[in-house]
Amino acid sequence: MLTGYLLSAKCIRDLAIATGFALCCGNAIAQTAVVQVDGTAAGAFGLHVATPAPSALASDDLVAGFTFSGSQRATVRITATGLVSSFPGLPLSGPEGSIFDSTTVDPPNCCTRSQIGYNPLEESSVVGDNWMTFGNLFLDANALMGAFVPQATVNAAGFSPRDEQYSTVGISPSQLFLIGTGPVNFTATEPGTLFLGINDLRAANNVGFFTVNLEPIASNINSLPGVILLLLDD
Repeated sequence: MLTGYLLSAKCIRDLAIATGFALCCGNAIAQTAVVQVDGTAAGAFGLHVATPAPSALASDDLVAGFTFSGSQRATVRITATGLVSSFPGLPLSGPEGSIFDSTTVDPPNCCTRSQIGYNPLEESSVVGDNWMTFGNLFLDANALMGAFVPQATVNAAGFSPRDEQYSTVGISPSQLFLIGTGPVNFTATEPGTLFLGINDLRAANNVGFFTVNLEPIASNINSLPGVILLLLDD
């Protein structure tokens, strides 16, 4: 026979977490993903004036962080730890990055913006040579960044998780966004993959890595009404 139980939304949430399922819709709740993002993973984004193009491409592809499936909106909470440096012996910075003044490069008073280039997160703002006017401060240098790519693009023949100008099918600079240390909640409105990388214009010689946690948030459970009638067959 059927027995009815009145359960609060909190109880439903706790039960869903304990069982690994969202009872309201029958969908499994994905597990937290833990991903290592090496300091060299910049996806060939950005420009380093003194580096020939083939060397610039030596930076590794962006790293797949979390894959969203299904038609419903889904959210992950992103947090990161670790240290990355632009070169062995240079200061280390965490996922929040640092402010880099190009005029402090050795030798002293070496470089203005026009002698350096631009970082990945600056690339979407570049039109012609306007980047030369960005100023000598590089914000969020070596910070953790992300890019969401729809599943249709990920599945396309020739796709690589790097700058679209260096791939048959790639990622547009406009898709990049700053994550930092977090926590940052990211919501996907369609199936696809969230890729992760380092905001550095010449990452091939970087050292260190970030450890990134991507924790699914059962937003559909959190939005349940205050009381739910659960029917169980005895």
